[in-house]
Amino acid sequence: MEEEEKSPFDVITGYFINEGLREVLRQNEEYIAVQKKIDEQTALLERQDFTKEQRLMIDRLVCAHTENGALYGRMTYQKGFRDCGSLLWEMGLIRAA
Repeated sequence: MEEEEKSPFDVITGYFINEGLREVLRQNEEYIAVQKKIDEQTALLERQDFTKEQRLMIDRLVCAHTENGALYGRMTYQKGFRDCGSLLWEMGLIRAA
């Protein structure tokens, strides 16, 4: 499978979403609380007596939700980035290249 060529905008926003946000999240109490809830629910799920096929179905569902959330987050971040640029341009604080 060929890797899709990414625009500079995609590279920059991808970096800030994946790398720049990690430290901020590690220090955010709400994020920490949600992660704790996920860990607790994962432990409960692991104690259940599911068949291999049932566990695979659950894993696929969770992965699909995770992928959806990641896509949503990336798209909203990029939309906000563009909106900020448009606002700065409208205010005359930046100009088109």
